[in-house]
Amino acid sequence: MAANPIPHQSEFVEVEILEDESGQFLRLPEAFRLDATKVLLHRATNRRILVEPLSEKRRKWTHEEVQALADQFDAHNREFGPFMAEGRNQPPMQERDWPE
Repeated sequence: MAANPIPHQSEFVEVEILEDESGQFLRLPEAFRLDATKVLLHRATNRRILVEPLSEKRRKWTHEEVQALADQFDAHNREFGPFMAEGRNQPPMQERDWPE
């Protein structure tokens, strides 16, 4: 599938929402075609929906990447102390009258 010819520039194109018995769908213009067979949808606001292509072959993390992430957690713990070392310190559960 073709890549967006303007890779680093925002582009807006109005397209029609089509419907059939299985739901709604869009015909993507050539500049918006995705190199994927599945997408992840995320409703960002009441009006915006983000579409993220999912790769058929998700890249696995290398040992070096995992180690770098672990090193960042260790550095955070050295600077700020272990996460929630004192416990959660949350108030006791409230008593509630639940309808039966």
